[in-house]
This record gives sequence, structure tokens and C-alpha cells, in this order.
Amino acid sequence: MPLHDATEYQFATPNRKVLVRQAHDPSIAVNLAQAGHDYAEHLETFMGATGITVSSIPPTSHGADAVTITATIPRPTDAKNTTSKVIRTALLRFGTGPVVELTVSAEASDAGAEAEFHRLLDSATPPATADPVAVVAQALAAGPTGRTDHPAGPITLALTPDYHGPASFALASSTDGVKYRLEAAAAPAAATKSAVIGTILGSGVGVATAEDGRPVRYETGGLQPRLSPGRIAPAVPQAFAAVRGAAAAPVAGETVVEGVVHGTPVRVRVAGPAATAAQLGDQLLRALNASP
Repeated sequence: MPLHDATEYQFATPNRKVLVRQAHDPSIAVNLAQAGHDYAEHLETFMGATGITVSSIPPTSHGADAVTITATIPRPTDAKNTTSKVIRTALLRFGTGPVVELTVSAEASDAGAEAEFHRLLDSATPPATADPVAVVAQALAAGPTGRTDHPAGPITLALTPDYHGPASFALASSTDGVKYRLEAAAAPAAATKSAVIGTILGSGVGVATAEDGRPVRYETGGLQPRLSPGRIAPAVPQAFAAVRGAAAAPVAGETVVEGVVHGTPVRVRVAGPAATAAQLGDQLLRALNASP
């Protein structure tokens, strides 16, 4: 089943957002300079961008040709935060490979965003494989926390740990329109119990596993009313079991297939013919596990 990676790879820190996506079919010839001007026109027409600049730059450290676009996007007047946002985009390409969009967006007041944009652009390298299934499998295995060789679809980036990446990935058939969304499923774990001593706010602490695999601590008991002096309730240990998340239900026209990819519990949402969707989901799981 010929597939292409349809994921929009989004990474975020508390103050910045990064978007990576493949801009076109590699078989289509694209003039980067013209693509940059077309991109700028789109920003002006549909987002009201101002202060737009388009610049061709020397090849990056790893040999990518690129054109950069910088623009200011005004905030809506009715928004609570009226500070303008600046987006910095590079359209880059390694050799005859696909054109890739790398965008960093930040508040206009973020003095370090410009340097971070150029650092990320200069760190970009082509992926180790052109197989889209293998690329998605590697991105899933990398986890959501940024690292120096983080897979981001059509490129690899040097991300720092304060970047948090996508929790799901999209693949689409190049022939029959079937779409797949791969997401990490909650890892099975035994219920965690914690003793509680009840006086004022009597609640225990449980540990659950979030969908991205991180442990999350939470209060397991309810609030108890404050007791007046002289009527302090005796300390009574209590145990509460962690609440498991319910399995995600499919939406209309979608079939959910659950499995494991290289040790990670996942679910695949297949949007396609119901008669074959489960089989297609199983095939994708096998292909993901067969990838390096």
C-alpha cells in the first residue's frame, strides 16, 4: 500500500511554536524563490500579514537550499492579548528532494525567536530514510520530548527538551484515499494506591500514565470539610485506586485498530471502506513494526 506522510509536525515551548510539513509532491518542479513570493502573498491575502520580507539565503550547514519569509500577523482587536505575532518560515530543499516548510511563530516581543529560527533551520538534515512508514515509526519512537536528532517528517531537527512534539501522526494512501491516524494509546498499568491521613484536605496521591507516556501525579481523594478544633477526626488511612482512561471510540466512518509498535501501545484510526479498514490497520501495524 503506497503511503505518504501527511503529518503536520508541531512542536511547542511555552512561548514558541514550530511547524514542519512537506510542501509538495517531490516529483513536481518548484522554483524556491517563486514559492517564497507565493507564500508571502498568501499570508498577506488570507492572514492580513504586514512587514513581509522574502530572502534567498546561502545553503545551510547541511546543504539545503532555502528561501525565508518573515511576516507580522496582527492579533484580532477583540482578543485578550493584542500583541502581534511574528512568523518566520523557511522553504527548504535538499537536492532534488521535496520542498519542506519550517515555520517558527512567536510573539513580536520575543527577542530570541529570530536566532532560534536560524538555529533550527541550520540544524535541519534529511531523514535517514525516505520510507514514510519508517519515518513515522521513528517519530513515534522518539517520543514527544525534543532531542538533538528529533525526527520531524521530511527533516530531522536539533530540538531542545523544552519542545513538546506531536501525539499523533497521519498517513494517507497515494492511490485510494484511505487515511490513517496513528496515536499512542494509554500504556496498561496496575492501579496505584496511596494511604491518606484525613484531617483537613484528606486526599492521596496517585500516579497514572498519560497518553504520551509521561507519569502524572494527581489527588485521588475528594475534599473533606475543615473540622473545628476539638473535633479533629481520627486519622483513618484510606486507599483509592487510580482511574483508568476509557478506550477511544471511533467516530463515524472510522475504524480503530489497537496494537503495539516496537513496544509502544498504539491505536490506528482508519478512515476508509468499513469492510477492509480493520485489515488495512493491521497491515499498517505490521509495516510499522517491520521498519527499522
